[in-house]
Amino acid sequence: LIRLGHQYDVGEDNDNVLSTPVEINFQTMLDPDLYKVLSVTEKTLSGNQNWTDFVATKFNWTDPIQERASSFHTSEWIDRKNGVTVTLKPMDIRTFHVWVEKQ
Repeated sequence: LIRLGHQYDVGEDNDNVLSTPVEINFQTMLDPDLYKVLSVTEKTLSGNQNWTDFVATKFNWTDPIQERASSFHTSEWIDRKNGVTVTLKPMDIRTFHVWVEKQ
């Protein structure tokens, strides 16, 4: 179980460098000579549910303020041949179940 957090909010640093989205590749984060990433599943923050299951069963609000906030803080998956990469946007906190195989 791996939890990743982006510590800065948009515009929080003077140079606007630390508050930009960051890509994290699980295969390169873990030593590729020691581990091979087999699969990555995003979980809820508590780690007890798959994120996709949680989103599918949660109540959909029609509050316009909430809609703007959720569209601003969306995160992305990028599948690459060298592993699975996730983009963390400012203020994201995400939990992942990473299955690895020892090389």
